[in-house]
Amino acid sequence: MKATLIYTPSLTIQNSDTSEVVQKHFGCFPHLGMATVAAALEQAGHSVQFLDAPASGLSLNAMASAIRQFKPELIGYTACTNDFPNVLFWINKIHERFPDIATVVGGPHLTYYPKESLTHKSIDYVTIGDGQETMAELASTLEKGKGIEKVKGLGWRKGRKAVLNKPRPLFENLDLLPLPARHLLPNEKYFNFLSRRKNFTVLYTEAGCPGKCIFCDIGRAKFRYKSAPRVLEELEECYHKYRVREFQFYDANFVTNRKRVKEICQGMRERGLDMLWSVEARADMVNREILTEMKSAGCYRIQYGIETGNARIMEIINKLETKEQIEAAVKLTKKIGISVLGFFMLGLPTETEETMEETVKFMLSLPLDYVSIALTRSYPNTKMYEDWMQKSNWDFYKDYTLGKIPRNSVIPLHNTAIPIPRVQEKVNEAYYRFFFRPVQFWRILRDIRSLQQVNKYFWATADMLKEAASPNKAA
Repeated sequence: MKATLIYTPSLTIQNSDTSEVVQKHFGCFPHLGMATVAAALEQAGHSVQFLDAPASGLSLNAMASAIRQFKPELIGYTACTNDFPNVLFWINKIHERFPDIATVVGGPHLTYYPKESLTHKSIDYVTIGDGQETMAELASTLEKGKGIEKVKGLGWRKGRKAVLNKPRPLFENLDLLPLPARHLLPNEKYFNFLSRRKNFTVLYTEAGCPGKCIFCDIGRAKFRYKSAPRVLEELEECYHKYRVREFQFYDANFVTNRKRVKEICQGMRERGLDMLWSVEARADMVNREILTEMKSAGCYRIQYGIETGNARIMEIINKLETKEQIEAAVKLTKKIGISVLGFFMLGLPTETEETMEETVKFMLSLPLDYVSIALTRSYPNTKMYEDWMQKSNWDFYKDYTLGKIPRNSVIPLHNTAIPIPRVQEKVNEAYYRFFFRPVQFWRILRDIRSLQQVNKYFWATADMLKEAASPNKAA
């Protein structure tokens, strides 16, 4: 069977938790979840076309032309919660042109709301949970023309009724997943706003997270990870076959297993993999030894989830870190020669004007090189959203998925009286206060390695000034 996988074009996500400037300049990344599904389909003997519309700049007409030429019998998409309306928009557009081609959609949001998603007539099937095996089995089953009810982890429609098959068991051994089908991707198109080298890519080497923060769903999945040899195998393929020279580990907390981190770092040096890389990590789980090991293997940036500068809110969100631990980790990381990006959130439960300002002042007190500041949103399958539903007696995302509320509606903040426009205003203000300081200009200048970086920083700065000066757009 021929299957086309479409990573849909990006629209400005007005109900996003990040500013429009960050959305515009953050970067362009491969969707490795879809690329792994593509590899599983190929492994099962199917032909795959991968259309990465954001990276390749594909218009609707260009996508339609490519589909018409390939002649697939199945078209697949993926969606997370904040971009579900955007993905559905493109699904509908493609379905209008190719109504006879079966459509399947996977991703976290479809896992949380499969029946609601199937009310949209342009969606024929949804995958629930890990989608690699389900997609491959679905394609094979459709090719045979029978047995759809036996495909585990699949949702489908029988007449007007949504049918959910038996769940598919959790994929325990990540080493058994096929490597992402990077040969189908426009690898030269990917970049991170902070990346220094081309080609750039990302790697997922873990699933789940040992942390239990109330705003995140990752910690609710069983924590699993690929072995060091399997990670090194993927890195070697990236380096030699696709000429990747910089990558980012997209794991929630790369340093959880320090023994594995050391094995990966040592393996990179032994194999001569001259690559720059970055990770996300918890500040309370790094030490001098592991940071030194990472630095020696090419790690040049760590992204710490700091979230708030208020100790009470830190406890409420179950972050289980202290300001002292964060400050010590940031200073140690900088001393070893690794740059630091800090993630922060404003509008958390019990947030006040005073606690927001406390967070901003804490952010300014740290020797951070970059920051990412989010307006807090409650998302499905998180403790924060469950608390919000219990208090409001409303499943916002059920109605959101069914299309019962306006497309760009945003969920109200949980357990804080501060209105969303004021929080967004504070986010914009915080960005301005952080980046437009003499010390920050100096830090950024020291980080520049190419004219390409100068160009990226110039236009991001221009847009940031424009956003700071414009009236607040939050709803």
